[in-house]
Amino acid sequence: MELLPSPASNKRLRTLFKELKDVESVAKALQGRDTDLLDVRQWFDELIAPKPQFATYLGPQAEIVHSPDLESGAA
Repeated sequence: MELLPSPASNKRLRTLFKELKDVESVAKALQGRDTDLLDVRQWFDELIAPKPQFATYLGPQAEIVHSPDLESGAA
């Protein structure tokens, strides 16, 4: 029985862990008192840059965006 991941799996797991840490960092920063919309847009864009599929959830046209026109103007 193999208990340790293969080197390729280990590399992929490390990459995923780093990505999760980046997302967690933004999630924690969003809870700060001094956070403004420009900060949020910048952090989301920084998450989207290496992972374009995040745009579906965090981009200016995402379903969670209250005012896409305002968001597009801030981007």
